[in-house]
Amino acid sequence: MFFRIMVNKISKAIFLFGGCFLLFIFLFQIAQADMESANYRIIFDSVNVGGLDYGSSANYSLRDSIGQLSSDLATSTNYQILAGYRQAYEDSFITVSGGGHLALGNLSGPGAIAEGDIYWKVTTNFNNYNLSIKGSASPVLQRIGGGGSFLDYTPASSDPDYEFILPSTDSVFAFSPAGSDIVSKYLHNNIICNSGSNSSLDNCWNGLSTSNELISSGSSNYPTGATTTINFKAGIGLEADLASGDYQGVVLVTILPL
Repeated sequence: MFFRIMVNKISKAIFLFGGCFLLFIFLFQIAQADMESANYRIIFDSVNVGGLDYGSSANYSLRDSIGQLSSDLATSTNYQILAGYRQAYEDSFITVSGGGHLALGNLSGPGAIAEGDIYWKVTTNFNNYNLSIKGSASPVLQRIGGGGSFLDYTPASSDPDYEFILPSTDSVFAFSPAGSDIVSKYLHNNIICNSGSNSSLDNCWNGLSTSNELISSGSSNYPTGATTTINFKAGIGLEADLASGDYQGVVLVTILPL
């Protein structure tokens, strides 16, 4: 499924604004409900003559049913099917909440900085999931009609910058992620990034590219879920020559169950 959320920014004179689209890609299984009401939902049902839901000992675990055949994966050129009661026993899912509209505010001229953040909460019973981000163009933020752009932020080394650094002669656009499932590259020890175990929203800055950048990776977290928040920041250098106008970009966020 594909979801798009417009991010609007309003400006006057030499300001950042326009629309950014956040694209979410979710892969999941869809189960058809056999019976449901306002109070319940039966995803699948089976009539049997006996059997135990779970059986276990120190050496084995077993799910059994009496009176129904069970098969492994069956395939042909046109279909794949898992037949039988036990094949349908568990349903895997991933849900995402958050997003919405993000206003970065106004950029009034040289030396000005505007920022805002947006979050995604992932709840899943899959073994693992990844959350990645990328821009649809390089640079991401470009003047509508052409004639200007914010450079994608470039850290001083291969690791993100612990603090945001605004170049004097350039205008730049950067992001900083935070959350419980943030990958080690964006964790810090209060001095440098890619070291330590701390995660904070205004540290570990990087620039977008047209390649996916993994920022969160987590495991099964149902029912509490895990939240990833991304702070976006745009700044105009004190000596930067940026054309007046409206700027927009497209940001794509991909969330994949594994």
